[in-house]
Amino acid sequence: MSLRDIVDITVTVKVNDKQSFDVRGLSTEDLAILSVDYDKNLTELFAGNFQFGKMIKDAPLFAAKIIAIAADDPKGLERASKLVFGVQAKALKEIYDLTFPDEDFLGELLNQLTSVLLKLQEKLVIEKPQESKEKKPIGKKTLSKQSST
Repeated sequence: MSLRDIVDITVTVKVNDKQSFDVRGLSTEDLAILSVDYDKNLTELFAGNFQFGKMIKDAPLFAAKIIAIAADDPKGLERASKLVFGVQAKALKEIYDLTFPDEDFLGELLNQLTSVLLKLQEKLVIEKPQESKEKKPIGKKTLSKQSST
């Protein structure tokens, strides 16, 4: 089996009794296209702060562009932006589930990346010279003695 034999997994999103469209998960190329205009929204997505309703409220064109790209119809942006909220929300949920099929994927990926970055940091950090244990006073130190008479 080769890459040419792999078929995209799609889910059908029902608009009404007579109309529907298929969506697929997003690829890294799709995410790169989205990042040009919607970097903040993608940051929220990968940070786990992704909420469909909030995204649609804050960035309706971002939601529509995700739908159009996942439907393999990038020119369908205007049509995707006119879909009713419920259909957009359902489409976005399906796209998210197809893009991240493993619930723990993002967490595991972030943990692995963090581990690698920490190891790199340890190798790149130049150790500071050990400070003297004897502390020297900083500035003028004034001692006052009270006499008892």
